[in-house]
Amino acid sequence: MNRNQAPLEQSEDLFLAPRLTKILRSRQESHDTTTLVMQSPPNYKAWNPGQFNMLYLFGLGEVPISIS
Repeated sequence: MNRNQAPLEQSEDLFLAPRLTKILRSRQESHDTTTLVMQSPPNYKAWNPGQFNMLYLFGLGEVPISIS
């Protein structure tokens, strides 16, 4: 980190850092679609419909998930 760069805790980059998130509920919508209701991490910016996030399952892989 250079002298002019804020520490990660104070930086916008923190928004992009992976966070553990609890899945509160899931609902099978069809044979290939599941709705997940997740707990938002503390101090997280709001998501908007049309955006996506990456869902990582440790040891299994990752997948882009759309927000609606």
